[in-house]
Amino acid sequence: MTIAKTKSVDSAESQAAGSGLQTAVTVFGMTLFTMVVGAALYGTPEQSERAFRLLPWLRPHPETTSDEHDSRSGRR
Repeated sequence: MTIAKTKSVDSAESQAAGSGLQTAVTVFGMTLFTMVVGAALYGTPEQSERAFRLLPWLRPHPETTSDEHDSRSGRR
């Protein structure tokens, strides 16, 4: 009976490792959030008012399903 010989192969890169684009998008988002909060807290009153108006836009919104979209527009 013959015995098959196998050799060790380096494993593929793990899925947890982020790409450069993912890192860039994350850093951009964090920088944008930090700038808005900094302007809201430490800026002039005009800048502070504008920054507070931007804060709700930075909050994630749930995706609507087609059923929810139809009920909002009055169609079924």
